[in-house]
Amino acid sequence: MQSAARVLLAGTVVRLKFITAIDRYILRLVLVPMFGVFILAASLLMLEKMLRLFEFVSTQGGPVQVVFRMLVNLVPEYAGLAIPLGLMLGILLAFRKLATSSELDVMRAVGMSYSRLLRVPY
Repeated sequence: MQSAARVLLAGTVVRLKFITAIDRYILRLVLVPMFGVFILAASLLMLEKMLRLFEFVSTQGGPVQVVFRMLVNLVPEYAGLAIPLGLMLGILLAFRKLATSSELDVMRAVGMSYSRLLRVPY
């Protein structure tokens, strides 16, 4: 049985077939390393900035709470840098795992194109 979401609309059942089991599998393979790389990259960027901010605050004699407020304000900028990096490395690591375990060969053998396989992450 194919994986499909069911939605009840005015007494009728509608099947949504856009997320298959293979799509969920590939999505899980991409998301796990993506979040790991995102957290690692964002924390490294924040640590670098935190060191400079603490040095500035300690030499100028300001409150430490200012450093944390400034870091919170920098989170969107660092997320904009870390999300593409995490997505790229997540896709690379996921497809590397698929290739090393020959799952990519099997998916290609049953007729799935590379564009179909990349539909999930993009």
